[in-house]
Amino acid sequence: FNSATTKFAKAVHACTICGKTFTRNFPRQNHEINHLGKRPYECPECGKAFTQRNDRERH
Repeated sequence: FNSATTKFAKAVHACTICGKTFTRNFPRQNHEINHLGKRPYECPECGKAFTQRNDRERH
């Protein structure tokens, strides 16, 4: 990635719930999951669920 390009990238992906904009789609998807209260990443050992896969892995 060119730092000049990413630094000034236009935020074209908007949250359908609050309108917050993102330069990439993946962060927007994670953001919307938080609005919806979904916790798709469940710990196979204890059953605790997380909104982000990284949070489950850290757990």
